[in-house]
Amino acid sequence: MDRALQSAPYGQNASPSAASETDADVRWQDAFFSALLETDRRKALPLIRRAHDAVESRLADISLHHSLDSAELLDLWNSLTYLGILSECFGNGRGGFLWD
Repeated sequence: MDRALQSAPYGQNASPSAASETDADVRWQDAFFSALLETDRRKALPLIRRAHDAVESRLADISLHHSLDSAELLDLWNSLTYLGILSECFGNGRGGFLWD
């Protein structure tokens, strides 16, 4: 299972010096899970966009600070994939989920 789909946030066992990165990790994860779990179709697309922006922001932050956690990086890319799938579901012409 991808770490992005696990309930424990990154940095749970991190040292105090990693606190700011932990906050950034939690922000993108919170946005991702909010989008993933939203059942109201009217609210889902804005949440997907917000989560996508949060993941992209975290990727930029990692790139800017040259801090590489390969597990988090993989989870960020996987999260973008899942968010893309959700976005495609809303772009199917009916405005609903593919499985409806």
